[in-house]
Amino acid sequence: MKKKKETPKAETFKSVINISGHLTPFICPVCNGNGLAANGFYNQISGEWSSISATPEQCRTCQGTGIVWG
Repeated sequence: MKKKKETPKAETFKSVINISGHLTPFICPVCNGNGLAANGFYNQISGEWSSISATPEQCRTCQGTGIVWG
């Protein structure tokens, strides 16, 4: 009797491709999940930024939700 060829489990490829076709939520890498980015972060040039306001602004990467989907 022939053995059935086993197909790899979805977990094997989880980090490469989501086989089920659904998006997976991740903590936003820009604001670390709090929805706020340092004021001036998006206007920085060569790794340095300055701003006249100390108030953080809404994170544009996640639109302030703290979650990005991928």
